[in-house]
Amino acid sequence: PVGTPDRAVTMIERDGRQIAALVHDPTLADEPDTIALVASGVGLPLENSRLQADLRSQFRFLVTLLNTAPSLFVHIGLDGRIVNQNAAAVEATGAPDDNAIRGQFFWDVFIDESEREAMETRFHAAAPEFPPSHYENAFTNARGEPRVIEWGSAPVTDATGRVTSIVAGGIDITERKHREVQLQRE
Repeated sequence: PVGTPDRAVTMIERDGRQIAALVHDPTLADEPDTIALVASGVGLPLENSRLQADLRSQFRFLVTLLNTAPSLFVHIGLDGRIVNQNAAAVEATGAPDDNAIRGQFFWDVFIDESEREAMETRFHAAAPEFPPSHYENAFTNARGEPRVIEWGSAPVTDATGRVTSIVAGGIDITERKHREVQLQRE
């Protein structure tokens, strides 16, 4: 907006950028401290809204990135339950949607029944640090398809270094394993 005889305009800036304009009675021009106080009070929520919009945009970008990646990504709680996963992980499980595996134990979804107890034991033995690890496992998904996944996992920590969860990234190597078996037969 432009100032007129009936209204004054004070630009509100944050970090050298104009983020808003405060339109006010021109008689307040004689009270710069009042205008500065109001501008400061108005500027904070506006800057907060902008930062929240930036965070939402970054979050949408990361979700898009994870869901278009061919690799499996699984976020696991300290109890071993799946907190979240990307589209490739859901596809590998043969589940109809995200909600079908969210909240399930990782080993109940991605580990063959004959290896679950050993996997659960290794998981609990790794607590509370959950050091990075690499492993390969086979399982049969909900559609009855055999799958072999090569996994790498690492702890997620908070600002104090305390482990808050685990992230596992996997690559479906079923076809490679199938070719290896065929070559061995030949």
